[in-house]
Amino acid sequence: MREGWRTAELGDLFEPSNARLGAHYAEPPVFSVSKYDGVIPAETFFGKRVASADLSTYKLLPDQAWVYSTIHIDEGSIARNNLHVDGVVSPMYTVMNWTSSLDDPRYVEQLLRSREMLAVYADNSQGSINRRRSLAWKSFSQIEVELPPLPEQRRIVDLIAAVDDEIDAADNEARYTARLLDTVLDVATSSDARSIGSVATISSGASWVKADVRPSEDAGSPVLTIANTRPGGIVSGAPAYVTGLSPKVGRLTASSVVAIRTNGNRDRIGNVYRVPDDYLGAAVSAFQFIVEPLIPEDSSYLYWMMRRPGFQSQVTRAASGSTGLGNIAAGKLRNLRVPWPEDITQRASSVEVYEDLDSACAAARAHAEALRTLRSNLLTVLLSGKHKIPSNYDLFLNFDEEAAA
Repeated sequence: MREGWRTAELGDLFEPSNARLGAHYAEPPVFSVSKYDGVIPAETFFGKRVASADLSTYKLLPDQAWVYSTIHIDEGSIARNNLHVDGVVSPMYTVMNWTSSLDDPRYVEQLLRSREMLAVYADNSQGSINRRRSLAWKSFSQIEVELPPLPEQRRIVDLIAAVDDEIDAADNEARYTARLLDTVLDVATSSDARSIGSVATISSGASWVKADVRPSEDAGSPVLTIANTRPGGIVSGAPAYVTGLSPKVGRLTASSVVAIRTNGNRDRIGNVYRVPDDYLGAAVSAFQFIVEPLIPEDSSYLYWMMRRPGFQSQVTRAASGSTGLGNIAAGKLRNLRVPWPEDITQRASSVEVYEDLDSACAAARAHAEALRTLRSNLLTVLLSGKHKIPSNYDLFLNFDEEAAA
């Protein structure tokens, strides 16, 4: 342990709180704990109300109180209520109040949500079923942590906050560029509009059963499955291999566009994907279409026109099925129209704009991801005490504090 550091049990920093809401006239906010975003409104987390009709037994979670999910803490579901609003949480949560006068709660928040501590929670949890293992207060309170002196804690908090600001800036740039791309796509106009069926062929994918799937290409044909087509236009994972496919089944080329035909989420029906090199020559599943432009050079323009938010809305409206899986019929997809300038050079120049905006968005996302990796690695080193931030860093802290005041 570095000089000046001390060992403490988590029970030295917190005390449990079982205060309940009880009788009430107005319903308070109901919170949940996300492993990504900390304390958030429960309806935001679940997308709907999941709280009981009677909240009287719910635990109080005042502003700046702490809470963790007894059965999901090892996934990162522990945080402080930084929403500046008092609320309540399910009785299944453990609520705690801060008691330490020796430490910065912002530092401890970083510590308790670190990947190293998640492993500690898992090691101390009880139960035989992984997703239902729990960490009761007694075991949590006895976990030992090593804590640096308060000045060092504050330096670490400030440095990590500076990295977080850069991550937020990169995320905002990515979101802004993505919105700009969508706007530019949707304002695309032309004196001539064409149906999809007049500029491309549409073929359905193949069906197979689980017994047809093989472990390698030596025993089957490569296929792009619905599981490979992720939200946001991302194709991920390796091809699956299936035996018994008909020679007449369509195969992906470098100019193909893959479109989702059937999905439980209607907003995903019609989503389009380009073909990665690893999937050239592959078939697709019956949940997808292969859209093949009549002029291969039109592949990129067709992809962007089908990716337009306005076009995606048309597909959603045209999809059939009121419950369960929805789908878009090939005939309906063929009849949907997109802007289509007669001049191929005009189509190509439009593609350049779309590609530039898409590249800028991807670069911002990659920058944000690189910063997240930097943050994680930096935090690991700082929390371990392997690197000490020099005391002259406090000059920046003092400057920031005076500026904030």
